[in-house]
Amino acid sequence: MWLCSFRLLSELSTPFMNINFMLELLNLKDSKIHKINQELIFWSFAVCRPLCIPLFYYCSWHHVTTGQIWKASAELLFVWIVCGLVLDVLNTVWFCLMSAGTVIIIHNTFPR
Repeated sequence: MWLCSFRLLSELSTPFMNINFMLELLNLKDSKIHKINQELIFWSFAVCRPLCIPLFYYCSWHHVTTGQIWKASAELLFVWIVCGLVLDVLNTVWFCLMSAGTVIIIHNTFPR
């Protein structure tokens, strides 16, 4: 149960993404609150998604080595392993894209 709750922590960045979408719909893309929200999106995404991946698999490996994982049903193992890997790849790709976008924004905001 702890691992499921830990996985749900990755959704902490979702409200900031939704706020970003609403601010863009309200034509507030150049506002200070939009810029602050973009920072909150990036840092909440970074902390709660790609940085948590190694810890999740470390804890999962503990269950593999103790044999506890084999007590789970085949369906649960499928979701845990296959879906988890797919989401981790997507989160890593999204983080790389967000990082590149953040670097561009910082470069444009603070030119040399």
